[in-house]
Amino acid sequence: MDTPETDTAAFGALTPFFQWLFDVPHAATGVFDPWNQASTDDLSQGFLGRRRRLIAHLSVSPILLLVGEAPGYRGCRITGVPFTSESLILEHKIPRLLPERLSTRARPWAEGSATQVVAGLTEHGLLENTIMWNAFPWHPFDPSQGPLSNRTPRQIETQPAEEGLALLLAGLPANMAVAAVGRVAEQALARVGRQCARLRHPSMGGSKVFSAGLTALAARMLDHRNLLATTLGSSSTLDQLEPSPPSLLQACPG
Repeated sequence: MDTPETDTAAFGALTPFFQWLFDVPHAATGVFDPWNQASTDDLSQGFLGRRRRLIAHLSVSPILLLVGEAPGYRGCRITGVPFTSESLILEHKIPRLLPERLSTRARPWAEGSATQVVAGLTEHGLLENTIMWNAFPWHPFDPSQGPLSNRTPRQIETQPAEEGLALLLAGLPANMAVAAVGRVAEQALARVGRQCARLRHPSMGGSKVFSAGLTALAARMLDHRNLLATTLGSSSTLDQLEPSPPSLLQACPG
């Protein structure tokens, strides 16, 4: 169901991606579709709010795409945007997203990995022009524990998601830098033929390695953009320059 704000015919190069995501609900055991289903702790029509948020998040000319593994129950399951949480949105820390709640939980959801990713992108001046997605876009949970749980998506489950990842990449600048956060994301990007930098996921003891990898990635991107500025002339601003091509970013720690 579309509203004027989520009409999938109005998004240019990303129209096929939004049609794939919004027009065909993903139904599977132990999987929640944030953009087509109501969560147990949703406010009314929360899935439409998640659609609007994702559209707003992707409404930018990106210099970097971060690809994670899958939504977590504390984060993208309720917000609709990877590597975000209700707390971060309400604190005005996520560009282009209105500080609104979509859940009925007494305290806004917070998510550790989202907090670290957003803090790192902010520190390096990348947040405004970075977009985020997941290799498996739907929330995988353990049916024995209920929807407020997380699990790693099985390989057979990830195959349908590769079409969406390919459609997203096709609608974005070809020279945009791409970084995989974790091995699941790295493998998914390889299967759709996209080179990427490799970052350790910040969870499960990976915080310091993730931070080091993001610092290295930011430095390589800045070096490339400064080189272009020198080549093209001092009148060019960094915002007018091409992002780093993926081939420059292969050696980031991860």
